[in-house]
Amino acid sequence: MDIAFHTASDLAKFKEEIISILYRKYEEEMKHFPFLNYMSKDKFQSYTDQHLAHTKIVLGMENERITGVLLYHTWDKCGEKHIDIPVYGYGACAEGEDKMIGKLFQYMAQNEAAEGTTNFSVHIYAHDFPARQLFSFMQFGTMSEICIRKAGADHEKSTPYRIQNLTKSQITENWSCIWALTKNIIDHLKESPVFYKGDEFTEETYRAFYLDESTTVYAAYDDSGEMIGIIESNGEENSFVCAGDKSVNVGEVYVLPEYRRSSLAQDLLFYAEKSVLEQGAAFMWVEHGTANPNARGFWNRYFDTYQYEMIRQVVW
Repeated sequence: MDIAFHTASDLAKFKEEIISILYRKYEEEMKHFPFLNYMSKDKFQSYTDQHLAHTKIVLGMENERITGVLLYHTWDKCGEKHIDIPVYGYGACAEGEDKMIGKLFQYMAQNEAAEGTTNFSVHIYAHDFPARQLFSFMQFGTMSEICIRKAGADHEKSTPYRIQNLTKSQITENWSCIWALTKNIIDHLKESPVFYKGDEFTEETYRAFYLDESTTVYAAYDDSGEMIGIIESNGEENSFVCAGDKSVNVGEVYVLPEYRRSSLAQDLLFYAEKSVLEQGAAFMWVEHGTANPNARGFWNRYFDTYQYEMIRQVVW
């Protein structure tokens, strides 16, 4: 068996075999989501073609036949090297698949790991348990998961609290309340067991995000008119898993502690869902950190996970 780096031109030469291997992985995962109209093989190839301009390739070959594929991207940031394997970028022939993927990664990492710090990130299909175990044994930790939900039927409101979409002027007028609720999320992430410092989560960044035309902020109020919870949806689509159907991203859900266990967060989510349905979206998706038990407890109750991100940092 031969394992070696290949160029983009090699990808064209072996495209049919490569796409067949990668599509099989995709198709296996999508069988867990009967509510998704997943991509045909031709559409899958068109999607990957759009993302291969700067892709590096490692192929395993035996008797002139492709037995394993690993696609990845590299970049440098702040003096550190980053290597990312997309969720559609790994696969091997069914027999001994995890062993082959391990060999491909070992070959790539041996040649790509740089002096100083190298940050590896690999995106694994959620139901690919052998691959998740493989990278776990290679000292990767699970960082986040991406989940999907079909926006659908009407839901009965469980709480008496008023919920509404905020206009951009209302966001500006009520900024101190919105920022206070948002900052509670940021502060929570700094605590155990997450311990995420989150220096990038600045007030200026959030103000720009909430005021962006593609973002909608939804707020809940008690009887006195106090803002007691928020959630947002935004125009970032997930064209990979939604196969061209319109989707929106949701996040930043927070309710004050005294209103937890009242189903207010659920009401906020379902209110946002009704709004995105009116915008023509068929699906909602969310990415959240797996170290946060509150996030897992809420999002995983209403969304189905199709992808995990696993990371490892190597320092020489």
